[in-house]
Amino acid sequence: MSTVIDRAGFGAIPLWVTVIGILCMTTDGFDLQAMSFAAPAVAAEWSIRRELLGPVLAASIVGMAAGSVLLGWVGDRIGRKKSFGFCFALMALGSLGSYLSENLMELTTFRLLTGIALGGATPLATALAGC
Repeated sequence: MSTVIDRAGFGAIPLWVTVIGILCMTTDGFDLQAMSFAAPAVAAEWSIRRELLGPVLAASIVGMAAGSVLLGWVGDRIGRKKSFGFCFALMALGSLGSYLSENLMELTTFRLLTGIALGGATPLATALAGC
């Protein structure tokens, strides 16, 4: 089995998956940093104290922790490709919802969803690129 893997070429599909994985991991890092920079503007726009944004800032990290475990398990059960696609759909929904949020609860919820998606997509992309 290892000789088959060692002799396999690194063609277009593994390269494409690797590029998508790198973009996903880059998005992951950007997502964590973006809210930190946007927090003062959000607080000013919504006329709230900056301290109240703590749960919003933590939601992505909590979501990533849950998503990496939960969606990794789902990937083992239903397949990594399907789970990876689900992660991207969930990431799009969470990002759009974050953009359209009108209060802290909505923003926290959508940041949590985005974190779950990013937490799941990163290890799934790594596993798919290694196949």
